[in-house]
Amino acid sequence: GTAFPVRTIPEILEKHEFHGSTDGLILLRLARKTLGSSFTFSDTRSKVDEMMKEMFNFVSSCEDSEVARGIAPLPGVLQTLKTLASERHHK
Repeated sequence: GTAFPVRTIPEILEKHEFHGSTDGLILLRLARKTLGSSFTFSDTRSKVDEMMKEMFNFVSSCEDSEVARGIAPLPGVLQTLKTLASERHHK
């Protein structure tokens, strides 16, 4: 098969196109960007499913610390979780 150059998500997508998005949405945006004018939803659906399986297999083989590297919660999430936990303990 043809080998494609490996590029990271931040090299392909703008930060607002992946930060805080679901995996499926990120993969769909990657498909649109990398396939360009040849992108069609019907053709891409099976490719996105295949990409999701590959991503799951890759991440499943990694240590938790490796997966978490570089991931930060969205602003306000930690405080909201702390508030919810505190409210739960006071009931």
